[in-house]
Amino acid sequence: MHRHVTAPAAVSVLIEAQERLGYGFRNPLYRAALAGELRLIELLPGPRIPASMLKPTSRPQVIVIGDDGGEERGPAGFPKLRKLLEWAAVVVLHSCGGEEHHYDMAVEAATERRRVLFIETATGRREAWAQRIGAEINRRHRAHLRQLHVLDIQIAPGLPAHPLVKAVAL
Repeated sequence: MHRHVTAPAAVSVLIEAQERLGYGFRNPLYRAALAGELRLIELLPGPRIPASMLKPTSRPQVIVIGDDGGEERGPAGFPKLRKLLEWAAVVVLHSCGGEEHHYDMAVEAATERRRVLFIETATGRREAWAQRIGAEINRRHRAHLRQLHVLDIQIAPGLPAHPLVKAVAL
């Protein structure tokens, strides 16, 4: 399943909702999409990715893979991952709590490199994602293709794993 983040009214509502719910750190991507600076697509686990999603566009593009919502599947939940990695110029592997400057960096990367794959995952799935990214780096190297840029944002040693699931009293 995927969602193009395009309609200005809908983007504004998402920005407000994320601020209210404590996810405002993701809003640099949404503000950039609202301003027309980039095309933003969010992917959830599943087998389908429309071919149009990977076609060149006039604007920079960020595709966000959401794999940290409590039911993390890792790369196995995204059967079209190979195509996404082939498409990407930059991969952000994000396996820690979100901070606004992490998402600012993704906007900057999209501005400079045009195609960013932003993988939001749990600490426990980071290594599986890193292995798949490493395989793409090796494939490009062997084929003498333009190298993939990777930004690996992870928790500092000794800190608790992400995501932290807080118990809620009912």
